[in-house]
Amino acid sequence: MDIADIDKNDLQVDTVLMNPPFKFHKDIEFLNKSLKLADVVYSMHNGVTEEFINNYAVDICSSFEMRKIRFPIKRTFEFHRKDVKEIDVNICRFQR
Repeated sequence: MDIADIDKNDLQVDTVLMNPPFKFHKDIEFLNKSLKLADVVYSMHNGVTEEFINNYAVDICSSFEMRKIRFPIKRTFEFHRKDVKEIDVNICRFQR
């Protein structure tokens, strides 16, 4: 199912926990939909989007928290060079 196909009338929840695709502006499509479905959203975002996510949250959320972590990603494809690569990730809590 595509996130665009989920309708507020079909689904209303208290909290959304998500890991959107790590594409720079694709995060917002997922956040917008999630905040229509729930009052609280927890999500992971690529570390390089920190400023972008902060600006988004200031405009749309009543409360916002962000924690930076190093997230290990195991080799999943033949072209990966390392067994494990750590990337910067922001764990966020958004509240409408």
